[in-house]
Amino acid sequence: MTYYQNYDLRLSKNSIWLYKTPLYSTIENLNYIQEFGFFNTKFGYYTQRNNLRSYLILVTTEGRGVLEYENRNYEITPNSVIFIDCNRYQFYKCTTNNWKFYFIHFNGTSIKYCFKKYSNDKNVILFNRFLTTDLVNQIKKLINLDKYKNNNEFIISATISDIIANVLTVKLENKLQTIPQSIEQIKTFLDNNYAQKITLETIINNFYVSRSFIDKKFKFYYGITPIQYLNYVRIDKAKYYLRNSSLPMTKIAELVGINDCSYFNKLFKKNLDITPQKYRKNWKNCD
Repeated sequence: MTYYQNYDLRLSKNSIWLYKTPLYSTIENLNYIQEFGFFNTKFGYYTQRNNLRSYLILVTTEGRGVLEYENRNYEITPNSVIFIDCNRYQFYKCTTNNWKFYFIHFNGTSIKYCFKKYSNDKNVILFNRFLTTDLVNQIKKLINLDKYKNNNEFIISATISDIIANVLTVKLENKLQTIPQSIEQIKTFLDNNYAQKITLETIINNFYVSRSFIDKKFKFYYGITPIQYLNYVRIDKAKYYLRNSSLPMTKIAELVGINDCSYFNKLFKKNLDITPQKYRKNWKNCD
């Protein structure tokens, strides 16, 4: 699709706007910067774009702005962090004079996955003073690297990874603080009873919830469905037995709640891209 951009860059003289042109090998293997810096905007500033192959983190330190993204309007205030996919339409502008923000346009091999995890609740803004301070320091670090002509692609990639990790951690912590008790109880039930025969109907009957509620809510808070989580727990327990025992596959499958050994093998390989037999052999060879 055709890239589109329109803007009015009313910037103060102390603004910093830097560009990077990464090597092809960097684009193929690492996280990389496209643009970054600090903007001190004047009233009338705006940016409007679509179909840009880039992700943007924008950290506001002073002033206010608004963002239109994915059919939602966000009020941008001090200590707020925006993380968006610029391939989708976005429009943001200042609503006060001297809206000040640090920003970084970037991409990389894992960024699409990270953004999907971040935005699965359809909310792209965070409010956290400590996160804002940390991200500002990280972007200042990148600005200083550029100032001293340090273009070490590994330092840059690692810094982007740190930024993403911090943003995702705060987002997850915020989400976990609001998990309904019923959803926590279901997770605990799966953790403690993985060796039993459990279906979605089992969960529905034990917790008096609807199928749509449990699938939607559980996935909202944990990123996967209850049955996917149950399979994750079972595979994790099976890995322990494969590493630390000589039990036959049929017994291990039974211990983790799977009575069909062929299904156990299929599920294990689907999740880890390796058969349980090969997994055990690899670990034994490491001894």
